[in-house]
Amino acid sequence: FAGLSVRLFAGAAIGVLALGVVLAFSADYRAARLFSFLNPGDDPQGAGYQSRQAKFSLADGGWFGRGLGQSRAKWNYLPNSHNDFIFAIIGEELGFLGCAAVI
Repeated sequence: FAGLSVRLFAGAAIGVLALGVVLAFSADYRAARLFSFLNPGDDPQGAGYQSRQAKFSLADGGWFGRGLGQSRAKWNYLPNSHNDFIFAIIGEELGFLGCAAVI
């Protein structure tokens, strides 16, 4: 990689970006997820539900958290908490300080 030109990297980056845009808008659910990421308040009970609940879960943790295993979100209102939104559960259980330690 050290001897390659910047033009090659720029061309590859533009190609990857173009492919990402095509893939994002080729299916309706992908486009809805992208737009809900940009503004989750537009559809709070639909596509924006997951990200809003994750934000609420992080806010519920506060500075020090609820304690390990004491998360209410993973059992009640945050679907897919075991994979996509595990950081929200970590934030609820360990708080801001635990999130900072993880990062």
